[in-house]
Amino acid sequence: MPIADMESYGLFKLAKTMGRLGMAARAFSVRGISDLAGGKTALDDASRAGVRAIAVRNAAVVTFGLLRAIETAELSGRG
Repeated sequence: MPIADMESYGLFKLAKTMGRLGMAARAFSVRGISDLAGGKTALDDASRAGVRAIAVRNAAVVTFGLLRAIETAELSGRG
């Protein structure tokens, strides 16, 4: 399970622990923009955080698309 950041690690660790306790848990993580991206600070400053806003919006679109797909698959018996 590749981990990109400590927040995602904590989420996946919780899901794994819940599974061990017999509680069904699924988790996924969608990153909007990496805090380690080269030149990120200069880009944030130059765009007045516009690039970050685009990244966050795109991450939200992907997240909701995945949630819809999971829900559709589970409701149709494909999950």
